[in-house]
Amino acid sequence: MADRFPSPFEMPTPPGAEGWQDLYAYSSVFSEDRREYEESAFWFMDGVHSPEVIPPWDATIVEYALIALSQYNTRHYVIPPARGVDMRFLNGYMYLSPVGVTDPKEIEARIPEFAERAGYYFANWDRLYAAWMPKVRALIDQLEAISFTPLPHREDMAVITEGRGTGSALDLLTTYHRLVDLTLKLWHHHFEFLNLGYAAYLDFFGCCQQLFPSIPDQAIAKMVAGIQVDLFQPDEELKKLAQLAVDLGLASRFSGPGPASEVLDGLRGGNPSLFYSTSKGAFVNMTRSMAAHHGPEGIRINCIAPGYVYTPMVYARGMEPELREARRKNTLLQTEGTGWDVGNGVVYLVSDQSAWVTGVILSIDAGSMAGTVGNTTPPRAFG
Repeated sequence: MADRFPSPFEMPTPPGAEGWQDLYAYSSVFSEDRREYEESAFWFMDGVHSPEVIPPWDATIVEYALIALSQYNTRHYVIPPARGVDMRFLNGYMYLSPVGVTDPKEIEARIPEFAERAGYYFANWDRLYAAWMPKVRALIDQLEAISFTPLPHREDMAVITEGRGTGSALDLLTTYHRLVDLTLKLWHHHFEFLNLGYAAYLDFFGCCQQLFPSIPDQAIAKMVAGIQVDLFQPDEELKKLAQLAVDLGLASRFSGPGPASEVLDGLRGGNPSLFYSTSKGAFVNMTRSMAAHHGPEGIRINCIAPGYVYTPMVYARGMEPELREARRKNTLLQTEGTGWDVGNGVVYLVSDQSAWVTGVILSIDAGSMAGTVGNTTPPRAFG
């Protein structure tokens, strides 16, 4: 058995991927010129952030992230044992290697600097974080405002007659450089607080282990799991959807071996009846079209879109108490509707009280279409 991991220089190129190195920057691939250093380092594939091959253009964005990380470790906060992270690509996959401080005396000398610099952020966290959020959101707005225009077949004649000397090609490249420059700046803002968050977590982790030697690592992780971060919001929404699937008795639809596309196709469009969902959608647009056609005649056209109501028909068919309770809890008002609730909406639409209402799809569903309980407060972000 080998006593070491294989050398990156020993790894074969997959068939059909010959010449992949030419797509990436020279500094980001393993090179014979740096072989001694690169074989002496420990490289690991970052399967958490990038489990798939990274396209060459995206490699630039990843490199910018590591530049920002390394700058904060080395020049901003002066992390005592760490300078940053080195990066290489092999067959398109990203491999990382930590760049540490190996001299114990240098580590000791960096400690006071770190305590002063990082300590200032910890002591003034609320003020600095309050200033951080607006500048990051403003930077994101600048990135989202960037757009690219295809090059014209010919420059406008005014470029010639006015002697401008520049044209759309320069505009395109200038916009591109603005995009990557703002991205690099965004990564720097990103690590302004992220590194300190990691440092605080490690300090907290060590403190807990010192005070409670038998405490499991998972128990410590749970203590900080309550921090709410924008990055995790998609996961939180997915958890809510998963719980809703369980509450509505749909969990078994997601447990089969088929791909996700088949599961979604089975749930989309009013399955299993195509005609049912098609007719429901047709009612919406038909209501609006008829309202437009008959409005000049003084005829009002409206539509009722009821939610899950408990009616004699539902009672006769039978419904599990758990499902009935789940339907109630899935409304903003947390109440169960009946046929009378829908009927009151009909009475309103046919009365003179709605004389100025037409083309409306009136949802009578205790707020189900508006949202669900627990998802009404905008998320907060923490660095």
